Amino acid sequence: GVGMRVEAQQKLFVQMHYLNTNPTESIQAHVVINADTFEDGESFQQAAAYVTYHTDIDLMPGETETVSGTCDVPADAQFFLLSTHAHRFTQRTWVEDGDVMVFESEDWEHPIPRAWDATPFFQFESGSLTYSCTANNTSANRVQTGDSAATDEMCIAVGYFFPATGSKLCVNSFVVQ
Repeated sequence: GVGMRVEAQQKLFVQMHYLNTNPTESIQAHVVINADTFEDGESFQQAAAYVTYHTDIDLMPGETETVSGTCDVPADAQFFLLSTHAHRFTQRTWVEDGDVMVFESEDWEHPIPRAWDATPFFQFESGSLTYSCTANNTSANRVQTGDSAATDEMCIAVGYFFPATGSKLCVNSFVVQ
């Protein structure tokens, strides 16, 4: 099995984005988190998250821009899930291994993750992951990197890999963890 270790008393943070486009009506939100566990003493392959984040999005009204980052990937990393996260101005997200398209979506709100369910899991043969997002500012205001799905934009790729000793974070093109 492949799994992520969750230690006793470890905190868990889940961030959900909901965009209410009608300020006069409330929205109802419901989140379910499912998890399977391993029995005490059962061995498993340690997995972790690989997260990229681009901080340099800056679009004036009417502008279209593509931002990208390239991040080193551990040589033995086998990915079993890969997706992206962006906000409403994004028209397209994608992840490449060198010149090979690994993931692509034109749905910022519901990108369908790419999953590898069994051997062979995906390995980045080039040794690096390149993530890109194209956004079009259709608003009358400047759009920059930020948390608001209504007024800001994000360009993030998220994958899960093993074997791992911990999560990896790559900001722009610099692996910081």
